[in-house]
Amino acid sequence: MHKQLQESPHTKLKNQVFYRQDYLDEFEKIWETQAKFHLELTEELKTEIRDIIIFYQRKLKSQKGLVSFCEFESKEIEIEKNGKITKRTIGLKVAPKSSSLFQEFKIWQVLNNVLVRKKGSKKRVVKEESIKLPDPNPEKKANKIINFLSSLLILIIIIFGLYFLMDKGVLPNPFEIKNDNPIIPIDQISTTTKAHETNTDPNLKVYESDTTNCSLGKPRIEINLKDNTFKFVTYNGACDKTEITGSSEYDIGANSYKFTTEDGNILTGKFNNRTFVLNINGSIYEMVDLNE
Repeated sequence: MHKQLQESPHTKLKNQVFYRQDYLDEFEKIWETQAKFHLELTEELKTEIRDIIIFYQRKLKSQKGLVSFCEFESKEIEIEKNGKITKRTIGLKVAPKSSSLFQEFKIWQVLNNVLVRKKGSKKRVVKEESIKLPDPNPEKKANKIINFLSSLLILIIIIFGLYFLMDKGVLPNPFEIKNDNPIIPIDQISTTTKAHETNTDPNLKVYESDTTNCSLGKPRIEINLKDNTFKFVTYNGACDKTEITGSSEYDIGANSYKFTTEDGNILTGKFNNRTFVLNINGSIYEMVDLNE
């Protein structure tokens, strides 16, 4: 330490280990030097200050009471003392950690648990399974299994009870799915021609397609001759209804209709014999005449 201070007066003592003997040697050196100039520093005084005041250390307390009993070589007995019955454990104790026998056992245990791996390979060679000692408390393990099965059985009974009450309507079913728009099975969707209803209203012209992708209805247009308005209804494959309304204008020379939607879009409809061909933004609908 003196050499370190000579090299650098700002040397640090942190993380440096100083043994007890180093302090004793330093005390002896200081005392011998000061005793030359102070006659009152006698050997008796040095012994008292060194061994009793500064460097006194009590003897280590025995820790034998912390050594536990061997679980295989111990048992509990009942002892009557002062009219009271108490339990006491007797038997052989295990080897303490400071014992050379325990240290030898620990070395062999570490060596036995070593896993070997070939150089350059990530796969480790696992040793054969060691012999397993019998469970010292088989009843405790059996009780755990019984408790687990009992809890599982109670849980199953509760689940079935709740399901029965929800099925009978006693309790509301939070898992019930309400679908206001049910999916229509494919076998109910027909593209075949169905019977048309004949229109008898003289102020109304009705034209309807022969085919459909939805059982709810067919593409259909109704033209009101009195108000010069129209309404077009169609359905897609998911049976979603689309309705378009607006004004209508008939061209006698071309024998066709011009439809103006409420959004300002222009649709056209032209007669071809008894078929009415409607063009909506490039989508062609061939419809039959349902009027008398």
